[in-house]
Amino acid sequence: MNPEFKRNLWLEISPMRLVLMPALIGLALAAFASLKPDETARTALTLSLLGFFAITIVWGCVQAQNALSREVTEGTWDGQRMSALTPWQMAWGKLFGSTIYTWYGGLMLLAIAGFSADYSPAPIEFLPEQIGYSPAQKIFILGCGLISTALIVHALALARALQTHRKRPGSNLRFPILPFLLLLFLLYLFYELSSWHFHLMGRSVLWWGHHWDRQILFATTLVFMAPWALIHLWETMRRELMLPNRVWWWPLFLLFWLIWSAGFVRGQEEQYSPFFFDGWYSFFAVWAIAVGFSVYILLFSARKDQGMWLRLIAACQNPNKRLLQHLEPGWLISFLIAVGLGSVAVILSPDPIPRLMTLLCTVAFIVRDIIWILWLNLARNARRAEGAALVSLIVAYGLLPLLFRSGEVSLLLPPLPDAPSSVALLILANALIQAAFCAGLFYNRWRQMFRPAEPTAYKVGARGGRP
Repeated sequence: MNPEFKRNLWLEISPMRLVLMPALIGLALAAFASLKPDETARTALTLSLLGFFAITIVWGCVQAQNALSREVTEGTWDGQRMSALTPWQMAWGKLFGSTIYTWYGGLMLLAIAGFSADYSPAPIEFLPEQIGYSPAQKIFILGCGLISTALIVHALALARALQTHRKRPGSNLRFPILPFLLLLFLLYLFYELSSWHFHLMGRSVLWWGHHWDRQILFATTLVFMAPWALIHLWETMRRELMLPNRVWWWPLFLLFWLIWSAGFVRGQEEQYSPFFFDGWYSFFAVWAIAVGFSVYILLFSARKDQGMWLRLIAACQNPNKRLLQHLEPGWLISFLIAVGLGSVAVILSPDPIPRLMTLLCTVAFIVRDIIWILWLNLARNARRAEGAALVSLIVAYGLLPLLFRSGEVSLLLPPLPDAPSSVALLILANALIQAAFCAGLFYNRWRQMFRPAEPTAYKVGARGGRP
C-alpha cells in the first residue's frame, strides 16, 4: 500500500468516526423525513445530494488543502520531500488519504440517494429528462458528475496549496475560498448555458452530430475534466519535488478541449442557437480569447522572483540544456498558442485586415502586461507584487480607457474589427510604445539585479607587495 495513503488513513479513520458518520446521517434523514412523512423518499433523495455537496465537495476541499498546510506548519513537509516516494504516490496518497473520511460519508449518501430514487413517486427536476432512463440510471449519471466535481475541486485545492508554498515558502496556507467559488460559478454557468440551449432547441444538445441530454453531456464533461485535474496535481507535485517539468501536458490539455468544443460548431443546415459556435471563425476567435486569458492565470501562479531568474540564467549558461526543463513556461506556451489560434481566426474571417489589426493590438497589449508583471516581481521587496500587478491591470483596462477615449473608441483598448483603419493604427502604435517602455524598465532593473560584478582594483604598495 502507498505509505502516504496509509499514513493519512491512520490519521483520518478510527472506529469511533466510522460509527459516527452513519449515525449522524441517519439522524439527519429521520429528522427531516418527520417533517413531511408523505414525501420521505423525495426528502431523503434531496437531502442526500445536498449532503454529498456539503460533506464531500466543500469539506473535502478544506481537508485536501489542510493536508499540506498542516505538514508545513508542523515542519514535516521538508522531510517528506526527501523521502523515496514518487510524485504520483505523494499526490494521490495525500489527495485521497486526507479526504477519505469525506468520501466515506459521500458514497454512503449516494447509495441512499440511489435507493430513494426508486421509491420517489414524483419526478425529480434536476435528474436527466430523457425518456428511457430508470431512476437508478439517472442517479448513476448524476453521481458520476458529483464524484467528478469532488475530484476536480480536491485536486485543484491541493495543487493550489502546493503552488502557494512554492511561491512563498513558510507562508500561511489559507483555504482558497475565491478559487473555490470561481470554480463552482463556472460549473454553474456552464450548466445554465446548457439549460438555455435545452429550452431553445428541445430535449437534447447536438454534439458531434449526436443528440445528447443536457445533464448527461454535463456529467460526461465533468468526467473528462477529472483526469486532467489529477494530471495537473501530479505535475505540480513533480515541480515541488524538483523534478523536470514536462511541458507536453498543457498543450495536450488545450488540444483535447479544442477537439471537444469543436463538436458544438454549427453547420449550415442547423438552426441557430447561442450555445453553438456560429462557424469556425467564431470558434477559433473564442478559443484565442480563452487561451489568452489563461496566459494571465498561469503567469500569476508561476514563480517570477529573483530566484527564478537566477535559475534561468544558470540553465542558459550550462551546456546541459535539459536543465531548462525545470522552468515553468506554461504562460509562454499559452501565449504562443493564443497567437496561433488568433491567426487561424483571422485567416478564416470574412474580412481579414481589420481583424488582423485587432489581433496585433491585442498581442502588443498582452506583451506589455507580461513585461510589466515581470518588472514588478523583479523588485527587491516584491512581497506585494502580485497585488500591485492586479490593481494595475484593473486600472489599465477599467479606469484609464474611460479617460482616454474618443467616442466609442479608446486608445488603451484593442480596437473592434469595425473600427477605422487610422484608429487601429494609432492604437497599435500606442500599444507598441507602451510595450517598449515597459521593456526598457524591465531591462534596466534586470541589469541592476544581475549585472556581473566589476573587478576590484588593487592598490600596489611601494614595495610591490600585497595590496
